[in-house]
Amino acid sequence: MVGEIYTIDPQLGLNATTAKALEQDLRLFAEGDKHRTLDRTSLGLQNVLYLTLLALFLEKQQIRRAQSQERFIPIVALEEPEAHLHPHLQRLVFNDFFDKAQERKQPVIISTHSPHLASVVKVEDLVLVKNCGNQGCDLRSAYSFISNLDPRDRKDLDRFLDITKSEMLFSKGVILVEGDVEMLLVSNFAEILEKPLDKYGIALCNTYGTHFSLLVTLAHKFGIPFLVLTDGDHEQDYTGLERGIDTLKRIIKPVLYDKLKQKYAGDDRKRCDIIRRYLRWFGIFVNDWTLEPTLLEAGLHEELKKAFTELGSEMGVAVKAGSDHIDQYSNEPTPENMKKILKSIADTRWGKGRFAHRLIRHIREKASNLKIKESKEAIVPEYIREGIYYIVKRVEAERSQI
Repeated sequence: MVGEIYTIDPQLGLNATTAKALEQDLRLFAEGDKHRTLDRTSLGLQNVLYLTLLALFLEKQQIRRAQSQERFIPIVALEEPEAHLHPHLQRLVFNDFFDKAQERKQPVIISTHSPHLASVVKVEDLVLVKNCGNQGCDLRSAYSFISNLDPRDRKDLDRFLDITKSEMLFSKGVILVEGDVEMLLVSNFAEILEKPLDKYGIALCNTYGTHFSLLVTLAHKFGIPFLVLTDGDHEQDYTGLERGIDTLKRIIKPVLYDKLKQKYAGDDRKRCDIIRRYLRWFGIFVNDWTLEPTLLEAGLHEELKKAFTELGSEMGVAVKAGSDHIDQYSNEPTPENMKKILKSIADTRWGKGRFAHRLIRHIREKASNLKIKESKEAIVPEYIREGIYYIVKRVEAERSQI
């Protein structure tokens, strides 16, 4: 266009003639060989970079102040730093951040909605902030409770508060159940009752057993309404009612605890009913025996049979024993016949979890064909139905006070 004399001869390169100019021309790239500028990388990685630079700055300041013998104890406050961070990154970044802060003896305050962060923090360092409307906020800590636990109980509580159960810290209420079967059934029963748990901010937590005491006490200390759904196990030496009484041991007065124990020692039906009402008032709903008999009492015989048939069809085998046992129990409801049903449900070819997964679909189908609310309520076992209504009422009552 302009000829050789006026040629521009464009080239790419650096034209830094001083150290300052070179510094200004430098650009930070991320993600290795991809050489992405920060505005083209993820917000999560930008957060990691920010926290890294913040940690380095604090270390540098600490060294500099130490050399000049100046006191330097800054309080670091971070608001929801988990934003855009992958769950694994949340745990990795903040485990490191907390460890380094502890080494520097540095106060750190973090506000978060992440159960991933809550699961890596020591329980005694947690503070729950609850909205109290015109009254401001209510701050609850379990520090004194945790400090008084023996080392074994502390380890158990740390083990309990994994990512899923840490959700209770962010909930309006929490339901504690024994296992996977109850997790699946209770959630679906709540929807059948038109009380979906997420709508009310209620967390459903699996304790993988019957050790409810520590989690119940923690919920009580944090002011979180709780519901425990557990089995009676009336054929065992340690019954469900005893478990319920002991679950409350740390949160009720010793006099009341002793009174409940004395009433139970009477071992008659009337006293057991009184204890059951006491426990329900506190949020402990104990079934007479295991879950499965209550499903039959709720009229779900055919649904249980269909679950057996469906599992057999999937495997290409005839599964008649389970259905036959249900018919036997219907004609003669003895513990021996119920044990046969339980054994069939826990068959190693499918297991209780898969059986419950197939069962709930048939229960939902039955519920969808029922138009009357009372009919839908009737297919939900009584202690689960009343328990769900109890926790929803507690949550609504707290919300009305805000």
